Amino acid sequence: MDITIKEIQEWEKKFALKKGLPPQKKDEVNEALIAGFLKLVEEVGELSDNILRKRYDGCMEELSDIMIFTSKIGKLLEDYYNQPLLSDVINAKIEHSEKREFDKKKYKLKKHEEFNLTKK
Repeated sequence: MDITIKEIQEWEKKFALKKGLPPQKKDEVNEALIAGFLKLVEEVGELSDNILRKRYDGCMEELSDIMIFTSKIGKLLEDYYNQPLLSDVINAKIEHSEKREFDKKKYKLKKHEEFNLTKK
């Protein structure tokens, strides 16, 4: 079953409410952002550890945690700080990335132009 970013965000929001996790009130949003960010960093660390130790069996679980916490942070920013939808930003970033070329000598993508969501 495929799942959208919006579906992940809605599930996580309901889950947080059901479990009593912040934010329950508007003044708890920044606390929730910080907690979500710290969990995201923790999950990235766990994924890094699995990859570096060549323990690939746990990687997909860690990636799903990363997606959930990234989606949670995005939803909080959308709802409380008037930021664009995470899915729209991802689509714009993909479109922007398609214009970049790979520099084989430096083994990285060349800068095309600065990414700006408002530019089309």
